[in-house]
Amino acid sequence: MMKKYLSILAVTAVATVASMAQGTLVFINSSTTLVRYESSTGVSNVLANTGFVEFLYAPVGTPGPASSGDLNPAGWSVLAGTTKNISPAGRFNAGTFTVQPLAPAGGVIAGLVRGWTGAFLNYQEAVAGGAYVGYSSVFTVDTGDPSSVPPGAAGSIFNSTATPFAGMTLTAVPEPTSMVLAGLGAASLLIFRRRK
Repeated sequence: MMKKYLSILAVTAVATVASMAQGTLVFINSSTTLVRYESSTGVSNVLANTGFVEFLYAPVGTPGPASSGDLNPAGWSVLAGTTKNISPAGRFNAGTFTVQPLAPAGGVIAGLVRGWTGAFLNYQEAVAGGAYVGYSSVFTVDTGDPSSVPPGAAGSIFNSTATPFAGMTLTAVPEPTSMVLAGLGAASLLIFRRRK
């Protein structure tokens, strides 16, 4: 009778752990998925050892951000701990992460990488400071299943079987003072034109 109870307890414990297992992913890029920036002349250059990236995730089908200045795109969450400096040039490797709470083990999630240049602590500061900023296109990630026997390999963002991360290009955000000056200049031209 005792063996029967122990067997039931063991099966219940395994089922509970399996049902609560979260998917894993590797936040790393490759030499073909580099982080770049667009120069003032429109040339795309590899970002040389300055700046940061972080991983955002959402259910598959969630729309991406409206613009590079979109600080908190609706439906997306930043995966804690994935903020990583870009080094060597154009590359990042933040290691393996467990995606909680919405990524089932062995499931598929939507992903985004956003990045910024300089020593800013986060994306919001970079946008406010007029740095180069940007989002990648939305991609999908096949998450790993750490509860399988043997444990499944963590999914990597650049070799997903669906739509992998394809690299990204950061663009300059005009500083707020520049935008105000441009607006004043445009208004002056309109007033001057009306007087003629």
